[in-house]
Parts: sequence; structure tokens; C-alpha cells
Amino acid sequence: MLFHRFDPKKAEVTREAHERMGIMIVYEDYLTSLVAERTFDHIAARLGSDCEIQVAVRSFDVLTIPPLMEQAACEAKASDLVLLSIYERGKWPAAVESWMELVVGKGVAQHGGLAALLVRAQGDASAANGERRATLEQLAQLSGRDFFVAKDVNWNACISTNLSDPLA
Repeated sequence: MLFHRFDPKKAEVTREAHERMGIMIVYEDYLTSLVAERTFDHIAARLGSDCEIQVAVRSFDVLTIPPLMEQAACEAKASDLVLLSIYERGKWPAAVESWMELVVGKGVAQHGGLAALLVRAQGDASAANGERRATLEQLAQLSGRDFFVAKDVNWNACISTNLSDPLA
């Protein structure tokens, strides 16, 4: 039996393809966008440079425009992670409810996760009733996604200039 010697000079190094991750961020207003931005920065830093991140960012206001709402629903379905940065309390705007219905609409089960960053409004010392969290948990279940939640997010850390962790 013949054995072939390995010649390192002739070897071709093939590197594994970069990982890809799609992230959809939906936020309620300027403050919640800052929370989402800081959280995204932490996620991107932990994934490292070998991961190509494709991100789509949509505000509640954008979801009031029907063609953009439909596009956002398609982006959410295709994303590995849907990250919602919202207040713990409050009524869902009609456009956001419609967007959520589109996300769970007909089709195959989705993959990945749905993460909720539940921000306590400034000056709100009362306990949240959990209604928004329950809605998002149901959205994740109906769409076949894992559900993750961070409640009582420290919004002060997100609007300060230091790099503290908003989820701390």
C-alpha cells in the first residue's frame, strides 16, 4: 500500500464561510431606540468579526405605513433574532398589532428567537402588569421562536456616555 506524504507547501487552506446572522430591531421611541442600539452593540461585540450581521431597524412609526409594515413583517420572518425594545406598559398601537399578525401569519414555522427589552418608563415606580410581555411570548410561540426577555431595563445606562451594560 502506498502512502502519500503531506506537503504543506502545496496545501490549500480553506477557511470556513463566515457565519451570518439576521437581526430585526423594532423600537417604540427615541429612548427605546437607544436601549436597542446599546444592546445591539453588545450582541455584535460578542459575535465577533467572523459573523456577518444583517440588521433591519424599524420604529413603531414606520409600521403605520402599510407597504413598510409588510416589508418589516417579511424581514422579521427571515431574521434569526427579532429584538423589540419597548415600554413594559401601554396599549399596543393598531399598526403594531397588525404587524404582529403578519409576522405569525400563514407560512412555515420560523427559526431563531424573539427578544423583548422591556423598559420601565421614566418616573414609573409601579409594577408592570405583564400584558405586553404575555403578548410577545405568545407571538414567539405562534411563530415557532424561542422567547427571551429583559425586564426593568436600565435606560439611564443607555443615555449616558459611558459603556455600561443596560441589562445590568
